[in-house]
Amino acid sequence: MATARAALALLAAAVLASGIVAALRHPAYVDPSRWGPTWRTTTTALFALDARPNVLLTDEEIYLGTLQRVRRGADFYAAQHAMFDENPGRWNTRSPLAYRLPALTWIWAALGNGGVIGVAFGVLAATAMVAAWLAACALVRPLPALLAPLALGPVFALENLHPPRILYAEMWAAPFVVIAGAMCALGLVGARASGAESRGAWLPGVVGAGCAFAAMAIRELAALPAAWMLFSLVIDRRARARRAWMPWLVAVVAWACVYAWHASRVAAVSLADPFTADAVALSAYVHPGVAFLAACVRWAGTTAVVATVIALLAALAIAGLARLRDSGIAWLATGSTLGVVLLLVVAGTPGRFPDGSYTGYWGFLFVPLVVAWCPLGLRLLPGQAVAAPRERAHSRDRGR
Repeated sequence: MATARAALALLAAAVLASGIVAALRHPAYVDPSRWGPTWRTTTTALFALDARPNVLLTDEEIYLGTLQRVRRGADFYAAQHAMFDENPGRWNTRSPLAYRLPALTWIWAALGNGGVIGVAFGVLAATAMVAAWLAACALVRPLPALLAPLALGPVFALENLHPPRILYAEMWAAPFVVIAGAMCALGLVGARASGAESRGAWLPGVVGAGCAFAAMAIRELAALPAAWMLFSLVIDRRARARRAWMPWLVAVVAWACVYAWHASRVAAVSLADPFTADAVALSAYVHPGVAFLAACVRWAGTTAVVATVIALLAALAIAGLARLRDSGIAWLATGSTLGVVLLLVVAGTPGRFPDGSYTGYWGFLFVPLVVAWCPLGLRLLPGQAVAAPRERAHSRDRGR
């Protein structure tokens, strides 16, 4: 256990260091055309940039332009609407889905310095790695459980080291989703415990639900895994009996209220805008097939080598589903791995590059959640699976 903890500390420190490096040096390359844009700038300089005038804006420039206007005292919704108006006709400004939620921009404005923002992401990512290890320790032994933070570390570090990826809300929501999933898994394991092992079982639920709410407040797409976590707790008989689902229900309802407020603010700033029906056509958001899934893996993976490793880790996580017997954990893991993969195959994004390939920035949000479950595959190996609390208690009783 001590060796595993030391290794975990080193992995978390390396990801935290990536935020410091990103604040001080430029990335090594500039234009990987199918792998997401990379700007030759530090995070310190990145968050001081503004959108260019009188040009077709990228998403990254819309985020930066909104931030700079908020820093100058503008209302978030008025600022983002003004950025959309820089390229009139490109966006359905009457749809709340076209606008990002304001929480992340407010966090950036509060943190101020871009270097501090990059380090803050490093801290958040390192915390997610620790949470993923703790959850993995409930499924496999501590040393093999290190595969979870080892899988997450390169993804988070490479994203931080290659601006402007740090501008994407999906990237910031991902660590919160990973922590929420880890706490949900620990809550399901704790619901099986009795006596001394059950003390403090409420804490993972509160922390996990809080992180799920934070993820949804940053990017509404996080509502999909958060709702699945709630479902997993409800369908598990022991977790349901202990009302472990209650904090999660509060989080989902609270977010629904926040999003209703968000929609009302969008309606207020865009009341006079013309409605463009083609901008909200379902076909604009759905691209069935594996091409979009591959794009998501490439964006999160940064390079071909890392993307290949991510695909293998995802396959390992899905393979491990066969050894799960606990109903709640089985539902949670299946939805967080195979379910996410199927979602990305059937649903997509309206964005494409000039060469026709898909933009895959959803990968920032969903890929870390999938690879965090990769220690499941190690349960296929002899002697690696950890028994559930009730199974351990039964074994002790038989040994007396």
